[in-house]
Amino acid sequence: MRTFIKQSIVVLSALALAISGLTPASAATVGLQTFSDPYDGDGISDIVEVQVNGFDDEPGKLYVYVTFDEVVSSTDFMDDNWVSIDIDTDGDGEENYWMPSGYDELTSDGQSVTIYNAAFDDTGCAASFFGFPEDEENYVGFQIDATCLALPSNFGVSAYISNKPNDTFDFAPDDGMYQAVNPSQVELLALSKTPVPTITGEGKVGSRLTAKTGAWDTGVTFAYQWLRAGTPISGATTATYLTVSADLGKALSVQVTGSKSGYKSETKTSSGITIALPKFAKSAKPVITGAAKVGSSLGVNTGAWDSGVAFAFQWLRNGAVISGQTGTTYIPTGDDVGKSIAVRIVGTKTGFQTATLESAAVTIKASKLVKTGSAKFSGTTKVGKTLTADAGTWDTGVKVTYQWLRNGASISGATKSTYKLTSADNGKTITVAITGTKLGFETVTKVSSGKKITK
Repeated sequence: MRTFIKQSIVVLSALALAISGLTPASAATVGLQTFSDPYDGDGISDIVEVQVNGFDDEPGKLYVYVTFDEVVSSTDFMDDNWVSIDIDTDGDGEENYWMPSGYDELTSDGQSVTIYNAAFDDTGCAASFFGFPEDEENYVGFQIDATCLALPSNFGVSAYISNKPNDTFDFAPDDGMYQAVNPSQVELLALSKTPVPTITGEGKVGSRLTAKTGAWDTGVTFAYQWLRAGTPISGATTATYLTVSADLGKALSVQVTGSKSGYKSETKTSSGITIALPKFAKSAKPVITGAAKVGSSLGVNTGAWDSGVAFAFQWLRNGAVISGQTGTTYIPTGDDVGKSIAVRIVGTKTGFQTATLESAAVTIKASKLVKTGSAKFSGTTKVGKTLTADAGTWDTGVKVTYQWLRNGASISGATKSTYKLTSADNGKTITVAITGTKLGFETVTKVSSGKKITK
């Protein structure tokens, strides 16, 4: 002989909060609905509303109150009564959970009861049942652990009170479900302090990074998720993270989610830190060895590096690469005279950053010729006769040029190895200057001894 109040109440949000350990920060009425009761039994009150309240001081507790328009506050009603609350979770008009009737005397302190599964398998959820007519607070209801009683976003509640001596009842209307209230109407407080986290540790492979949450509100608990280039890293959900080779060249960041009962969860993401290979513990600028002159071999002293480092070399002229010169030595040529020569060294080792260092430059000087020959000439020293110069032996590749002189002055056009004496030479002293030149070497000029010319 029961009819049901079918009231759509926003419970899904409350349940989700209870499961996550959060409840509204203050008492919040949701799904409030006023309706009329077509069954008014001999002065017993009409049911006028159903409300669901959650409180932050009792996380995970769900309160359901059924209110009457003028709860029979007379003492007769307190003496002997039956009360029942049933729950319809799927809107089919049948109870899925129920609190048995037969409890006497509604009390403000609450009675320990069980809300049973309608399968009648003796399973159920412990609850406290309340009634407050003595205080003229016109409702009855129950308190229950919301995670025990798995309610959906819509559920119907049926309630009735029986005054046994008068054999009268009060029923809820029996037609239709009621409009649900949007779950967004249940609002949580915002945390006041939610700083952006930071990361400490070296941005290199094999380094342990640590998330620093900063100063949040007291009582906040944290969850962590490390990200690689914005994508969650599987299993990386603690405050520290050991970087691996897959992180190389990627930006790592960390998301910190702060949670506190009665408050909205907040998620903050740190700035990224790009992961690189570790640097060498020991590396050194190379130093050029050897004489900085043409034809002299230059070498490289690499200095002290980590063990196992492999080197590559590149010689430079005035900062530009010298094609093909990638060995440990370099022999300057004539083209290098007056130019700056340096060497670049590249150190590589698996698992480490490549290091590139460059030596101080040296300026290349010209070398001296080893064989510089001599300057002599032969022939009859009379006007009209021809003289022949003898340059002697010079280094290979030396170019020899001639200049005949009259009394120490150059004779115009007399630049061959032979010279025919003219009347202008009569009585004058003739000599020959022989000059040896070679690219990259100092120029050498030798002057012969002189001979006096006669007619």
